[in-house]
Amino acid sequence: MEALAAFDGYLAYAGSYETDERAGTVLHRVEWSLLPNWIGLTMMRYAVLEGDRLTLSTPALPVGGERFIARLVWERIRGDEG
Repeated sequence: MEALAAFDGYLAYAGSYETDERAGTVLHRVEWSLLPNWIGLTMMRYAVLEGDRLTLSTPALPVGGERFIARLVWERIRGDEG
Protein backbone atom coordinates (compact mmCIF):
# COMPACT_ATOMS: atom_id res chain seq x y z
CA MET A 1 0.00 0.00 0.00
CA GLU A 2 2.83 2.45 0.80
CA ALA A 3 4.41 1.91 -2.60
CA LEU A 4 1.08 2.47 -4.37
CA ALA A 5 0.48 5.69 -2.44
CA ALA A 6 3.99 6.94 -3.27
CA PHE A 7 3.60 6.12 -6.97
CA ASP A 8 0.17 7.75 -7.09
CA GLY A 9 1.66 11.10 -6.02
CA TYR A 10 4.77 10.90 -8.21
CA LEU A 11 5.36 12.65 -11.52
CA ALA A 12 8.58 12.96 -13.49
CA TYR A 13 9.71 14.35 -16.81
CA ALA A 14 13.06 15.24 -18.35
CA GLY A 15 14.49 17.04 -21.34
CA SER A 16 16.26 20.17 -22.44
CA TYR A 17 15.35 23.63 -21.19
CA GLU A 18 15.87 27.30 -21.91
CA THR A 19 15.67 30.25 -19.51
CA ASP A 20 14.41 33.78 -20.08
CA GLU A 21 15.73 35.87 -17.19
CA ARG A 22 13.85 38.97 -18.29
CA ALA A 23 10.49 37.13 -18.24
CA GLY A 24 11.44 35.03 -15.20
CA THR A 25 10.56 31.79 -16.97
CA VAL A 26 11.98 28.41 -17.91
CA LEU A 27 10.79 26.45 -20.95
CA HIS A 28 11.06 22.67 -20.52
CA ARG A 29 11.06 20.61 -23.71
CA VAL A 30 9.75 17.24 -22.56
CA GLU A 31 11.75 14.38 -24.08
CA TRP A 32 10.79 11.74 -21.47
CA SER A 33 7.85 11.54 -19.08
CA LEU A 34 5.86 9.13 -16.95
CA LEU A 35 2.89 10.62 -18.83
CA PRO A 36 3.49 9.64 -22.48
CA ASN A 37 1.17 12.38 -23.80
CA TRP A 38 3.58 15.00 -22.37
CA ILE A 39 6.46 13.84 -24.60
CA GLY A 40 7.13 16.48 -27.26
CA LEU A 41 5.44 19.29 -25.30
CA THR A 42 7.11 22.51 -24.20
CA MET A 43 6.07 23.53 -20.70
CA MET A 44 6.56 27.00 -19.28
CA ARG A 45 7.38 27.46 -15.60
CA TYR A 46 7.84 30.67 -13.65
CA ALA A 47 11.25 30.70 -11.95
CA VAL A 48 12.30 32.65 -8.86
CA LEU A 49 15.84 32.35 -7.51
CA GLU A 50 16.34 33.67 -3.97
CA GLY A 51 19.75 32.90 -2.50
CA ASP A 52 20.12 29.11 -2.53
CA ARG A 53 16.43 28.46 -3.22
CA LEU A 54 14.91 28.03 -6.70
CA THR A 55 11.11 27.91 -6.96
CA LEU A 56 9.44 26.75 -10.17
CA SER A 57 5.69 27.33 -10.53
CA THR A 58 3.13 26.43 -13.16
CA PRO A 59 0.63 28.91 -14.51
CA ALA A 60 -2.82 28.42 -12.93
CA LEU A 61 -4.18 25.08 -14.19
CA PRO A 62 -7.81 23.90 -14.17
CA VAL A 63 -8.14 20.82 -11.94
CA GLY A 64 -11.52 19.43 -10.90
CA GLY A 65 -13.33 22.70 -11.56
CA GLU A 66 -10.82 24.77 -9.59
CA ARG A 67 -7.56 26.60 -10.38
CA PHE A 68 -4.36 24.91 -9.18
CA ILE A 69 -0.73 26.12 -9.14
CA ALA A 70 1.99 23.51 -8.67
CA ARG A 71 5.26 24.61 -7.08
CA LEU A 72 8.58 22.81 -6.92
CA VAL A 73 11.23 24.17 -4.55
CA TRP A 74 14.89 23.24 -4.88
CA GLU A 75 17.33 24.31 -2.19
CA ARG A 76 21.11 24.07 -2.42
CA ILE A 77 22.64 22.47 0.65
CA ARG A 78 26.23 23.52 1.05
CA GLY A 79 28.58 20.95 2.54
CA ASP A 80 31.68 21.48 4.59
CA GLU A 81 34.25 23.11 2.34
CA GLY A 82 37.10 22.65 4.82
